[in-house]
Amino acid sequence: VCKGRDLNMQILSLHFSMYTVGGIWRPVEWSSDGAKLLYSIFTFIIVSSEYFLMITQFMDIVLVVDNIDDFTANTLMFLTIVAVCCKATVVVVRRNAIINIVQLLLKAPHKPRNEDEVAIQTKFDKFIRTFTLRYTFLATGSITGLTLGSILNAMHGHLPYRVWLPWNYDIPLVFWIISIHQILTLLFACIINVGTETLVLGLLIQTCAQLEIFESRLHKFIINKTVKDLGHTLSTSNKNEVGISECVHYHLSIYKFAKTVNVIFNQVLFVQFFSSIIVLCTCVYYLSTHTAELSGLVSFLVYTICMFAQIFVYCWSGNEVILKSTSIGDTIYRTDWPLLSIREKKGLLMIMMRSTIPIKFTSSFLITLSLQSYSNVIFVVKNLADLISCCYVSLDLIGLLSKASTIVIYRDRIINLIKILQEKPCKACDKEEIDIQMKFDRLIRSYSMPYIIVCSMSAICCAIRGTLYVLEGQIPFGYFVWVPWDCTSFLILFLTSVQLIVSLIIAIIVILASDTVVFGFCLQTCAQFEILKHRLQKMIKFSHNEKKEEDTLTSSLNISNKTSRLAEHVSHHLCIIRLAEMINDVFSQVIFVQFSKSVLVLCTLVYSVPRMTVTDIATLASYIICMFMEIFYYCWAGNEVTLKSAGFGDKIYNMDWVLMTNSEQKDLLMIMKRSTKPIKLSSSFLVTLSLESYSNLMKTSFSVFNIMQQF
Repeated sequence: VCKGRDLNMQILSLHFSMYTVGGIWRPVEWSSDGAKLLYSIFTFIIVSSEYFLMITQFMDIVLVVDNIDDFTANTLMFLTIVAVCCKATVVVVRRNAIINIVQLLLKAPHKPRNEDEVAIQTKFDKFIRTFTLRYTFLATGSITGLTLGSILNAMHGHLPYRVWLPWNYDIPLVFWIISIHQILTLLFACIINVGTETLVLGLLIQTCAQLEIFESRLHKFIINKTVKDLGHTLSTSNKNEVGISECVHYHLSIYKFAKTVNVIFNQVLFVQFFSSIIVLCTCVYYLSTHTAELSGLVSFLVYTICMFAQIFVYCWSGNEVILKSTSIGDTIYRTDWPLLSIREKKGLLMIMMRSTIPIKFTSSFLITLSLQSYSNVIFVVKNLADLISCCYVSLDLIGLLSKASTIVIYRDRIINLIKILQEKPCKACDKEEIDIQMKFDRLIRSYSMPYIIVCSMSAICCAIRGTLYVLEGQIPFGYFVWVPWDCTSFLILFLTSVQLIVSLIIAIIVILASDTVVFGFCLQTCAQFEILKHRLQKMIKFSHNEKKEEDTLTSSLNISNKTSRLAEHVSHHLCIIRLAEMINDVFSQVIFVQFSKSVLVLCTLVYSVPRMTVTDIATLASYIICMFMEIFYYCWAGNEVTLKSAGFGDKIYNMDWVLMTNSEQKDLLMIMKRSTKPIKLSSSFLVTLSLESYSNLMKTSFSVFNIMQQF
């Protein structure tokens, strides 16, 4: 049994040898239980090391990284290791399925039957081997340079690759163990990567080989049948039917083989394609912004070339299968099929009809391995206007879902925030504090109303234009949706359009409510700082007036009362800080999604506006204004909180604090020291609500506009 299986694995043997060296493929000819056990342990160590590197890199990105350059570099390596972990897991878990599909190639009807078919199989085997060796040399050059750079980093006292570890690695022995482990892990990752990519390429090219063998076999069948008919050789109809039925069965078997390959590597294709897109975009961005740094530029350039080659291998091989499978019908049509019997013609017709549906290697409806997909990764989508319109509508809906989900999920926490503002120490206690509270309430209302009016006008314009599109028999502009029913009927079109327009109105209401709630909570935080400042001034003033009238007994009592009041103010300050932290925790996801969405939407709109007609610009004008106002409200409100919290120390310093006791001055000093660390509403290190962030957003939009104008 082992001998037969060993023979079966001679196809694509180079790829399985790579897997064996990479630690994820035990040779099928091994029969020793001890050897199997040892290799299984080796596989566990390799796969665990890859997952460990992936997890520690992810933790470093989340917990440690604090600038965009480190985030870019770490994300590249992290996504690469994620793809490696996916490939290693698929190969280990689906080992038997991979063995079975390779065995199919050496069984009837796939096994070559004569010298011509053997020559075809040999031709494709040589091509696969040549392509594999060239790709391996390219990857070897890349990993060699990366390894040398890693060794140099280790010699300078830096880990080869940034990770977060739960222990101290400053000890030299621990440091070198971790460094060597990282270098070896990446070497094995490279082997697994190359092995998987060339194996998928090999299986796809083997599909092409099977289709060419099928063409040769069918061509010979037609020639032999024609010669027999012309020579008036007697043959029963049963034999003729068996001959054509074998060809039909063989063609169907090739389709089943391709489908099995697609099912096995489905997840690999999905992860590889999307990680490659993100990595390529990130690499191109990094290279464009670091052209002066030659040392880092070379390594990133080589890495980018490898990534382009990597995704090209998948797309090109998938495209070859598509072309080969669709050409079967033309090949049959060029044969001497008119001389065949009616039953044989029907068999050929079945094959031709099936070949009109090409063999495609996909992962869901999103990914199809073809050169068209590759060009979509590299170049701009053909219909850019529809893409941009669809993108910003989709991004708006993503932002809406984020806000609605936050309100629903964190409902109780939002209610608690309101209760905190209505209870001590945040509750206004006297007329002056009530005036301060009312001033900020009016400010929130006065700033919210213009925003509500502009957004309402935008919604009305969109609804009116949507109605006009409905009257013209079209789905409302901007709603690029797929519906599982036919919209040719006016009633169905009308109901679908009404649902879309009503959804838009509800969406705007939810967005308005969410934006003004975040804005209101930020200004309520500012109001609390004003109230606390008023209370401190009032306490110091009372302390100055009472100081002249105190005797010894009442002095100790008043000092106790003042200490108690000051403790309340310190507690109030801490309560404000906790309130801001709670607001940030509740709306952190909203801030991140809102800011990211605004960046993408503004950039696409700024690019697309110069290419629009006057009518389209007039329609989108209110939408663009709303987008600028929306992100400005967030940034301005967050900036006000930062300024109020940072300037609170100066407010205390400008009071008559010299009239207070040493103990009270120390308490005030604690508040002032805490104020040196301003309150910032943020979501990770990427997004901070401030006017500086708003300015950077405007600069980014203008930069994108200038760059895209050149294309």
